[in-house]
Order: sequence, then C-alpha cells, then structure tokens
Amino acid sequence: MMNKKVEEIGCKNSNFVNPHGLHNDNHYTTAYDLALISCYAMKNQTFREIVNTKSIKIPFTTRNTNRLLVNKNKMLTQFDGSTGIKTGYTKKAGRCLVSSCLRNGIEFICVVLDCPQMFEVSKVLLSNAFSNYKNHKVVESDNILGFIEVNKDEKCGVYIKEDIILPLTEEERNHLTI
Repeated sequence: MMNKKVEEIGCKNSNFVNPHGLHNDNHYTTAYDLALISCYAMKNQTFREIVNTKSIKIPFTTRNTNRLLVNKNKMLTQFDGSTGIKTGYTKKAGRCLVSSCLRNGIEFICVVLDCPQMFEVSKVLLSNAFSNYKNHKVVESDNILGFIEVNKDEKCGVYIKEDIILPLTEEERNHLTI
C-alpha cells in the first residue's frame, strides 16, 4: 500500500518493504521523494499536529503515572516557525532529517540525508529559502486572462476562480510570463 500511495503522489525512486524504515537492501528512497511524501502528509491535520508536538504525557493504563514522550527534533525548539517533521538514523543511512517551517504564509520542506550536522545544515537551507523566496500574486482571480472560441461565432472569457500565489525569487518573478 505504501508503494502504491507514493507512486500516486509522484515518487519515482522509492521502494518500501517495512513501515519503520530500518535497513533493508530493498527499502530505499531519495530526498526528493521524501519531500513529496512530506508535502502530501502535511496536508493531513492529524499528522501535522503529531509531528509538531514537542512533548506529551501519556498515561499508563496499569499504573498511576504518566510517560513523558519528548520529540528529538531540535528544529521545533531552536528554529522559529518549525512545524515538524522527522529525525532518523540507521548505520547505513546516517543522520537524516526531514523538517518543515512556516513563516509569512510560506512553508518549506527541507530534507537532508546522511548529514552529521543535520540540524545546523537544515537551519542554513531553510534560512536561505526564506531569504530568497517571497509570496507573489501571479494571477488575480476573476480577471479575464483571454478568450477561447466556444463555437464558430462565439467566444468565452477565461478566468481563474482563486488567486494564484507562488513563492518566487525576484529573478523568477521578473522572468515570469503568462
């Protein structure tokens, strides 16, 4: 089921044989595919809440005490706007981190694999993304973009229902054409 779902969302270089991610030669993915998976998963509010939880107390069912679970993702406490997602480590894969951060209406996903300084590198990559990309309204809703021929003597205006807003660098914005 995992392989079918990731193929549906556009992953091309992943194969999953277990749900936990521990090493298996036939269990593999790429940073790009992990980013696609993360973007898809972050649309789910329950997932988003779980990966953004810094700590939680869970009561034992057989004792009168609580268990304290603490998220090891330092991004949540050390990088403003962090919203998740997951740390990981195996001997073969090394230290891995998929992180997300939301600021000023833009959310970025960052994936680093086999990265000994995963938190530091992720902070730099995300900081660069926020420095270089800003939201720009590319097309405003209800503006007629053009006309198409409906039949021989009739044309119809083409417009969009909602604004299109994209994160772009200034260079990308200056070279954008519609």
